Amino acid sequence: MALGTRRTPERHGQLLSGLVLQKFVPTVITLTTGGGVRTLTAAEMQQGMLPLNCDDAQTLKVPTATDLNAGIPGVAVGTAIYLDIINYGDATATLAINTGVTNFTPVTVVSVLTMATLTARRILMICTGVNGQDGATSDSWNLYSFGITAAAVA
Repeated sequence: MALGTRRTPERHGQLLSGLVLQKFVPTVITLTTGGGVRTLTAAEMQQGMLPLNCDDAQTLKVPTATDLNAGIPGVAVGTAIYLDIINYGDATATLAINTGVTNFTPVTVVSVLTMATLTARRILMICTGVNGQDGATSDSWNLYSFGITAAAVA
């Protein structure tokens, strides 16, 4: 049976020509006792995936809302960031919330999220305020966590 003209590659090429794919350029972050609390940068938040080597129980903080807004060109209310964090280290990592960021978890609102070794957490951050835009007087973001999954290991 012939596919007909509706299913030709030429037609699908036109439909998908405007598709923009996200680029992943992961940078491994290592947390050790000497590092104390490590605050992510806006650029690290935008890389899509964050391989984390947590050698000792340490804390990783998201940037402040002001730092996120300053580090994202053209930021506006509704700007969103997806980030997959994978803890490949041998210790529990803590993901902490920073100033201007509100954590919305399904069960309860807390300011700290933990990640056991060999687990992954997907977060979505959505800008809810840009100081000076649309009458906003402060920068603000909401963080949504999609829970923990087991990381793939060989």
